[in-house]
Amino acid sequence: MHDGSGTDSPFFDGRKRTMAERPEFEFHTSSMCKYDPNDRRCVEVATNVPGKVAVRNSETGQTVEFTAVEWTDFLGGARLGEFDLSA
Repeated sequence: MHDGSGTDSPFFDGRKRTMAERPEFEFHTSSMCKYDPNDRRCVEVATNVPGKVAVRNSETGQTVEFTAVEWTDFLGGARLGEFDLSA
């Protein structure tokens, strides 16, 4: 039964953690992102924390986290062209 405390998570080991103990993401920018001093926006991705993927806007620092399964499903759709902007 889920009680909202997170204790039912398969990753919960019974310890309470502080923010300082949270694993740090190591972000990397795609080689497709070209540096432009007038527009520094790029998408950065971190895959170094097991079971998680974080995506960050390099300009604002806003971050969104996904599970590894969610990320894999997204990449599969992207490879099929599901998110292409071309008409």
